[in-house]
Amino acid sequence: MRATNLLLAVRALWWRDLAGSDEALPLRAKGMGSRVIVTEVDPVRALEALMEGFDVMPMQKLRK
Repeated sequence: MRATNLLLAVRALWWRDLAGSDEALPLRAKGMGSRVIVTEVDPVRALEALMEGFDVMPMQKLRK
């Protein structure tokens, strides 16, 4: 993060699909203080993302 000179605490990260192998980047960003928003089609995976502490919302709500 020192090379990019960005502060993630004030950033929001939108993640489209929280699959098993793709979970590392949102978890890392959340750990660094950024707000992670997950849009998930599968209700079970959406519940898992919610239990991990991510904000879960439908895609239509993000576009507004």
